[in-house]
This record gives sequence, C-alpha cells and structure tokens, in this order.
Amino acid sequence: MADSIEKTLDIKDSGLDLIVEAFGEFVPIEKLKIDKDFFEKMCKEGCPKYGLHYGCPPGSPKFEDYTKGAKHFLVVMFCVSQRGKSAANFDEIEKVTYPKFDGLLRKLEKISVTKHIAARSCKLCEPCKRKLKQPCKYPEERRSCTVSLGIDCSDIAENIFHKPLVWQKGGNLKGYTSFIGLLPLKEIRLKDELVAELEMLLK
Repeated sequence: MADSIEKTLDIKDSGLDLIVEAFGEFVPIEKLKIDKDFFEKMCKEGCPKYGLHYGCPPGSPKFEDYTKGAKHFLVVMFCVSQRGKSAANFDEIEKVTYPKFDGLLRKLEKISVTKHIAARSCKLCEPCKRKLKQPCKYPEERRSCTVSLGIDCSDIAENIFHKPLVWQKGGNLKGYTSFIGLLPLKEIRLKDELVAELEMLLK
C-alpha cells in the first residue's frame, strides 16, 4: 500500500464552488520541526485570541505528552481554492471546509486510537469557555492545534507536500488556503488500514 495519498475533491456548499487538493503522507517524527517555545512566543506577541481558547496557548500540553510518544504520523493537508467566478473570503471558505477536514481526522482516530492534532484552534464552543473563565465543556472532544504544540506547518507544507503556505489578509481569497492536521500513530502497522479508510473518505 502507498505511503502517500493525493486526491482532488469538489465541494459545493453554502453557495461556494471549491476545489480541494487533498494530500496524505506518513512521516517519521524526525521529519517534523517542533519548537513549542518559539511558536508560543509568536502566539503571545501576535494573536489577539491568546489565552482565550483551551486548545491554544498558554497551558497547551507538550508535544510528547499529547502524542503519547508516537514516532510516526499521518500528515494530512487540504489546499482549497475557488472555481470559476466564486468570490468568497477566507472566513466563508473556512466555515465550509474546516468541519469536513476535522470530521475526516476524527473518523481516522477510530483506527489510530489517538487524538489528532488540529489545523485550527478549537471551535467546539463559541465563545470558548476559557474566555468566560469557565471549565471546558468538552475536554474529551477538545483537540490541540498544530501551533500550540510547536509544529512548523510551513516546513510541512514546503518540504513534505511541496505546496507552500499562502498568507492573505482580507478580501476575496486569491490562490489557495491550507489546512494541515496530524494523526499520531502508536503502531506503523496501522498504515494500510488508515490508507484504505482515507481513500474511502476522500471519494
């Protein structure tokens, strides 16, 4: 069975006409760049939502603790662009695409029996209970995001999938936007089962 997966999907939802290039790759931990201190500093200095989400810094778990010492990972990337005259902004595209991305990884968790690493901050509650100074309502369902664990997604995009991240602010989306998530693997022997499931989910 292949070590990598590549599919093209069409999503038509909420008036949007989107093209999704979906990629999956099995990688050893040595191929991931991880620097939790650096990214937590970046979040603290640059994110207006710092300290307001349970799935984000501060107080995020260490990468090794969250992944239970996993040595292999299924890394999944969606590159989403618009077809034809579709003229949505990033927020509109994220609202349609992210639940599908998150749902896919949660289905794969049933095989890996691990918690996936999310592409975005937790969106189970709006606003997050942390912002209201209340306990998390869904601690078992909550997932930590890549940045909170110190994962360099730019390096993943460029050196694993060869699809560099595209940064944009405001206005209609030009080019593509990306979602990257990871699934820790306790055993690499699960690879074939995960490939088969991912192939089915991406039909």
